[in-house]
Amino acid sequence: MLTEEELKSATELDFESAVALVVTTGEGEHETIIGAGRYAVIDETGKSGSAEVAFTVEEDYHRQGIARILLQHLASIAREKGLSRFVAEVLPENRGMLTVFSRSGLP
Repeated sequence: MLTEEELKSATELDFESAVALVVTTGEGEHETIIGAGRYAVIDETGKSGSAEVAFTVEEDYHRQGIARILLQHLASIAREKGLSRFVAEVLPENRGMLTVFSRSGLP
């Protein structure tokens, strides 16, 4: 169960310190979110503005490039906002996400 503060943090984004994008399938009442990517600024100082980045993709849609596309769009938005670094915690067994990061072209 989310606390009120956690719910607010997840749903009320300012597109400055927190950005989220979703991928959907279907239309109208059949539209469903199948993936999401988000970043939250953790350090705005100097030229090393950093944000923590995270992704979730529904299991049936893994290995279709959704996280890669989300990462590309988030990186573009972050650059426009003056951020120069993403950080993420990824479990060693999460080979899919490690592959997304290693093939991203980002340092």
